[in-house]
Amino acid sequence: MDFISTFQSGGFAMYILLICFIMVLVIAGERYKYYKSVKVNNEDFIEQLKIILKQKNWKYAMELCKSDESLISAVAETGIESLINKNANISAAIEARSAVIIANLKRNLNFLDTMVMIAPIIGLLGTVLNIMASLNEKAEQTSGIGVIVAGALSSTAFGLFIAASSIVILSYFNYRLEKMTNDIGEISNMLNSQTLKNDEK
Repeated sequence: MDFISTFQSGGFAMYILLICFIMVLVIAGERYKYYKSVKVNNEDFIEQLKIILKQKNWKYAMELCKSDESLISAVAETGIESLINKNANISAAIEARSAVIIANLKRNLNFLDTMVMIAPIIGLLGTVLNIMASLNEKAEQTSGIGVIVAGALSSTAFGLFIAASSIVILSYFNYRLEKMTNDIGEISNMLNSQTLKNDEK
């Protein structure tokens, strides 16, 4: 069997799975492009900001944030603005800005998560329906059972392939998301500690 014959033997489920796979690739491409534009290694920025915050040089801290132009620096800038303005709700300001950033990072990842669960189910449904239909047509041709089953299982195989691909793609983006979330948490703790110091005084 060539690829086209194998695909067609899987029945209507193969076409649904193909649409799902195309959507997975489109979302993966869009997310990859977005995540690529997001700075991953923020260690240098965080270390520089730590030093500047200890010196309480808010103006220089703001300049550092504006020159960095990363998601982390955007969170830091919000917090520093709150410190400069002596905003009592600095935590709320940081959390609000962080929530928007994290929401953008998570956008469309839930679809990949759904594909992990639903693609194998669609594949199995296609297999069962295909076997039932084929056996009804060839009830008396027992010699063709092997070919029938092999063709019907192609939808299951394709569904599992989509699920496996989605898991790999989702794991990559979740890793990036977790790292970014940890960096945001570190920035938030640094700025909140400055608030506590100011309150003590």
